[in-house]
Amino acid sequence: MLTTPKLRNRLINNLLNLKLDDENWKVRLIEEEFMKHMWNEES
Repeated sequence: MLTTPKLRNRLINNLLNLKLDDENWKVRLIEEEFMKHMWNEES
């Protein structure tokens, strides 16, 4: 299932609201990563 940009933004904002001030998180859109790796013939 592909997410819409509006839904993605809401999800990311919700995640960032959970983050504490002293934490560092990196949010990766797994949908894009999946598509990169799925069609990468070298892997």
